[in-house]
Amino acid sequence: MPRWCPAAASGERVGRLSGRVPTVVRVAADDDSGGGGEPPVVLSHIAYFFVPLPEPLGLADKSVLPIREGAPAAWWEAGDGVPPPVHTAGSLMFHQTTRPSPETDEVGVLVEIAKAAVPGADQPDWPPAGSGAGQPDVEMTVVEMAVGFDMPPGADDNAGDEGEDEDGAFRDALSDAFDRGLQYVRDVQRAYYTARRRPVRLVSREAMPFAVPFAVRRVYDDDGELVLFTAALSMFLLHMNVTFRDGDLDDSERQTFAAALRHQTVGGAFSSYLEFVREGDVALGRDGAYRAAVMFTATACEVLLDDLLAHLLWEDRVRPEDAARVFESFLTARVKREYHPRLDGSWTVERDGPVRSWATDVADLRNRVVHAGYEPTLQEARAAADAAQDLNAHLCDAVAAKAAAYPRTALLLPGADGLRRRGLWTRRLDELQDDPSEVPWTETFGRWRLAMRRARADSPVAVAPSAAAGWVYLVVRADGRTQWVVHDRAAGLAAAVDRSAVSGVLPGQQEALDGLSSEILAGGEHDDVSVRVAGARVAGPPPQAWLPEYRLVPLAGVMVDGNDLDPA
Repeated sequence: MPRWCPAAASGERVGRLSGRVPTVVRVAADDDSGGGGEPPVVLSHIAYFFVPLPEPLGLADKSVLPIREGAPAAWWEAGDGVPPPVHTAGSLMFHQTTRPSPETDEVGVLVEIAKAAVPGADQPDWPPAGSGAGQPDVEMTVVEMAVGFDMPPGADDNAGDEGEDEDGAFRDALSDAFDRGLQYVRDVQRAYYTARRRPVRLVSREAMPFAVPFAVRRVYDDDGELVLFTAALSMFLLHMNVTFRDGDLDDSERQTFAAALRHQTVGGAFSSYLEFVREGDVALGRDGAYRAAVMFTATACEVLLDDLLAHLLWEDRVRPEDAARVFESFLTARVKREYHPRLDGSWTVERDGPVRSWATDVADLRNRVVHAGYEPTLQEARAAADAAQDLNAHLCDAVAAKAAAYPRTALLLPGADGLRRRGLWTRRLDELQDDPSEVPWTETFGRWRLAMRRARADSPVAVAPSAAAGWVYLVVRADGRTQWVVHDRAAGLAAAVDRSAVSGVLPGQQEALDGLSSEILAGGEHDDVSVRVAGARVAGPPPQAWLPEYRLVPLAGVMVDGNDLDPA
């Protein structure tokens, strides 16, 4: 039950000071009275939290900033319908202090490890770890957040003690007060950035220590009398975001690690997806940057969907230039149109399920962030991450069910372990993953995807080709012909040119090229072989018939079946 203030029974709005913080006033009807017209109610308690900021702010020490808000409708709608005036919802006091350099202990540990690892006769006389010698103190700002709140019914001033808050009502009220205070501080940081334009990281639960000091003060007793300002300090647990070193990788994990490292190095399919998932996890779980978390999550989903469709098209033996046209529509349209014919199942955003959750909880939320400057809540950011996980599981299930049609895609997503868990592992898959006649999947698909992106009408990576910047090759074709080719690697394009257009070939080089060509042709059946001619360049008019590099240049293959070269 709220604490009434008899002094305000005449209808006077209460706004007197209690210690350093004004009391917080609201209007409400007593639940037991059953009617309106009741006097204003003073929020029963004030919570004080002491929060460190990531960077110090240039605000005077002990300066106080009252936080004023308009009263929510629920506070006055039971009364005469007239909103109460703007009230003081909380107060921020800025404490300026110093602390030892945060790098002191860390640098000292690094020095000790380095001294033990690097042999040397004359090592510098470094200060021992933790001494802080030579390290200046750094300034820091601590915000004392004072936020008013109502003690939940049935709880008392010691509700935070073990056993006194079985339903968590007090903890929830205290947590809500902390979050409100944190939002006030973030608004201050935004305003400070506007005034000074110095990079400022917004304070968040996840990026702070796991606990901060706090105290709860009771303002008025049950009779409306002012209570002497006294409160016991305690620690307010913010999160369990404390990292520990994991145990060493086991044999299976080491195999996964080695494969993932190779996959990342060559930019294989779905590697970017996991990178954006990692960024989203850091933003949400480590930094408390909910807007960034949603952006990374949305990007991860888009990369996952696009890489999946691209890999399916690659396995369908679609040329990258033809696949480029598929990707020139909006993502949602592609999801509705392109996935069902290949993977069956439901891909509509109008029906409940993982695809709809992605569209509403991720894509739509991302659009609000980008186009309306919306700042998501923690709950919305978590819902987006959950929807992304559900989408990933949905895609893995769909691909696993079509492993017979898309075995190479299935061996990447959901992978061999995922197929085994689903009872879908087959002898064909086991043989295929070790088939020496297969092209290198990761590298070949990576080149296919890049060629597809370059071929898109809206390509962000397309580059105009330049014969002057290109490398010149002599290509000995499998059919016995020789061909001169200029290759612009930055543009991913190549063109066949006449020998007369090639200059800079020295007599000795030409003689060596002729001998090498004869040797290759005399060896019988062979693949196309290319020899780069150092110093050669294309003179005269630039080539007109530029083609994707894989159609002319050996070792630039993109097709899953190796059917790449198409010499002009």
